[in-house]
Amino acid sequence: VAGLKDFHTLLCSEPFILNFIQTLEQQPRFNMKDRCNVASLLMVALCERLDYATYILSRLLFNLMKRPQIKTSPHLFLRRTESVAEKFLTNWLTFALYDHVKQVPGNHCTC
Repeated sequence: VAGLKDFHTLLCSEPFILNFIQTLEQQPRFNMKDRCNVASLLMVALCERLDYATYILSRLLFNLMKRPQIKTSPHLFLRRTESVAEKFLTNWLTFALYDHVKQVPGNHCTC
């Protein structure tokens, strides 16, 4: 239990979490399923601090935009969802919009 508390404390450190994700993504055996799992688990770990999760997401997306592939082909940004940042964005949107979707059913469209 103490180890989990220590790990959660580390997750609340911006340099650690950014380096942690970068290190994971550089591993050759880190596949798409692993990326989805890491993004989901990070969101669950940070769901009580949505403001911090939002800040980390913005930093991850900024780092993603600096990649050479995105600079040469910006139309591919967020299209292929091949990074932890893109998966984290999906999970963040789910958490951020949950209350709204729960309160406002889809059948009340004013179109």
